[in-house]
Amino acid sequence: MAFARPIGRLAAAAALGALVQTSSLAPVQAMTGNAFHARCGDGGDSVSDGFCRGFVVGGFEGLAFGAAATMVGADYPAMERDLRALSELGLGFCAPEGVFEEQLVELFSAYLAAHPERRHESARLLLHEALVKGFPCG
Repeated sequence: MAFARPIGRLAAAAALGALVQTSSLAPVQAMTGNAFHARCGDGGDSVSDGFCRGFVVGGFEGLAFGAAATMVGADYPAMERDLRALSELGLGFCAPEGVFEEQLVELFSAYLAAHPERRHESARLLLHEALVKGFPCG
């Protein structure tokens, strides 16, 4: 454990530097379909690819978790057990078991490409619509 103290100081210095650095950044704004399409529409580098996957998969998981949480409250064991059924009930899309990240990103990118007249709207809203149209229930 001889490294615990120096690493702790290094971590504190890094955190302080990050705090100072973020004071000059712009506030977080909701992403539009235009912003996602510009960054993710034509492929790109590995950083953009990771961002695009993270946005879509995070949105997909966040929608499911949020829908389940509103239905069962804080009963997390029940929510984890019934997450798929609860989210399908509340969200209107039924993604198949084993859906791949690539499928989700391709589905959303195709939806944005097919609806340029809507890309100025919230990417979260458009992602939900793409999932409802791409994975209908029943």
